[in-house]
Amino acid sequence: MKQNPDTTLWMSRVQDTLRHLEDLRHDTYEGARSRTDREAVFRRAFDLVTPVAIRVLSDIDEWLLGGEGTIETKPPHDDGAGGLKGGWTITWPRMESAINKYTGLGLDPVRLTAVFPAGWTHGHFERPHAGFPADVTAWPMQITTEEDAERQEPVLRVIAETELHERIYQASGDWQLTQPLSES
Repeated sequence: MKQNPDTTLWMSRVQDTLRHLEDLRHDTYEGARSRTDREAVFRRAFDLVTPVAIRVLSDIDEWLLGGEGTIETKPPHDDGAGGLKGGWTITWPRMESAINKYTGLGLDPVRLTAVFPAGWTHGHFERPHAGFPADVTAWPMQITTEEDAERQEPVLRVIAETELHERIYQASGDWQLTQPLSES
């Protein structure tokens, strides 16, 4: 059977799911058993995927923010509950001056977040649902090589686009929160 690019992408993502299930079966994270060793795997995964996360946010900056964005990386740190949390954010002047129509406060940055909570088998990319802090969507972080990290790009793009859309919605549907490049 000839594989088209969509099938190839899907099959590469299936690798992550199978590795995720293997971890759950054996209570390991890419072979690591102790929490200390699992945290080392998570930190290494974070470092490997950082260039991909920055590329995704840089594309948003170039194509939708007119180059006005500021990208920051916050390496894994204590989440205050015995786990680890790290991530990458982008802010820009229009977003920083906008008000969230639900809270009356400023908008949060667009975030890509990696978490490894206490009691979890392994790390995940996380996308919290707006207004429901306890409800999250998560994707497994099965990353031990640069190739694994590159395979995460579609997931990170979906999370980033969702985050950006949410900020536009929170700012009273202000599509002027961004400034896409003109199509010429």
